Amino acid sequence: VLRSADALALAATAAATAAAAARPAEPAAASMTGRADACELHNLATVAGALCAAATARTESRGAHARSDFPETSPDHRVRYVIVDAPG
Repeated sequence: VLRSADALALAATAAATAAAAARPAEPAAASMTGRADACELHNLATVAGALCAAATARTESRGAHARSDFPETSPDHRVRYVIVDAPG
């Protein structure tokens, strides 16, 4: 799997669109009203967005993460990335 900034941006947009479209009005009541599938889609799209953010932040190729626009490893990226999204 090769990634690039452009491909990751498209994937992040698709994930955000899916998450917004599937967001239930009342998540706690979703399973009782037949909206469990929408909750599942929203959760999957949220995870996809987080993966895109992490992959975009790592501007190098390392291990299974291969960037076509950054093919080399970098000593600056020998740490883990934690993406924190403020509630809202």
